[in-house]
Amino acid sequence: MRNDLLKRDPLAEYKVRNAPKTYKYMPTPENVKALLQGILDFYNVDKRPEARFTPGPRRSFHRDRNYAIELVKLDSACRIGEVFSFKLDDYQMGERGRELVIREAKGREPRILPVSPECAAAVDQWLKVRKRVMSNVPAEEDEGWLFISETGSQVDRGNYLRVVKQVCKFANLPNSINNHSQRRFSINGMAEAGGLLFAQRMAGHKDPKTTLIYTEINSNFLRNKHEEVGIVRGLLVSTRTIKRKRLV
Repeated sequence: MRNDLLKRDPLAEYKVRNAPKTYKYMPTPENVKALLQGILDFYNVDKRPEARFTPGPRRSFHRDRNYAIELVKLDSACRIGEVFSFKLDDYQMGERGRELVIREAKGREPRILPVSPECAAAVDQWLKVRKRVMSNVPAEEDEGWLFISETGSQVDRGNYLRVVKQVCKFANLPNSINNHSQRRFSINGMAEAGGLLFAQRMAGHKDPKTTLIYTEINSNFLRNKHEEVGIVRGLLVSTRTIKRKRLV
């Protein structure tokens, strides 16, 4: 050793252990339903009296826009940056219904995502509000964002997150709900219902290992799938079916 003070390095055989994974909040279906309802109620003067101080057109603007944004996030598992980067032309009609086109994703590979009828209805309602708001704006001044701010510009992520936090507080929801936790909820649901490959393609992950980070399979899901697959049941039932009765 240096300066001959030690014969060997005391840490020579020490192996650095992997740091424990930090807990990542996973919203429950009840949380997400409450958030969606909370957005509608937050701008309803009967449910939140303070909303009366906001003009009606402004309330409908934020209500319909935020509700559509949340449904797009859940329906597509998109990153919040991808949602706010959508242009009007990215929301298009495909052969089997509405689609969203992500032209510049995190992995720089474009992808086309299907839009459910329920989500499309919310986006179409928002587009009516958008058309009204932008009716007096010259066409050349419209930047073409699918979701716009009050000034017609691109929605700021930080400002939108603050709105979500306000709605969560109003609806008595956990403060842990944010843009990324909802993406995690969506990807997890897609993985459970449609399989890992489906969730991976929707999320835009190149490696399925990345998709697995977003999943959190609970015991009820395992129980349901275990009963559905029924390995042992299938073996025993098939054996008993094949077995024939003695004739003598």
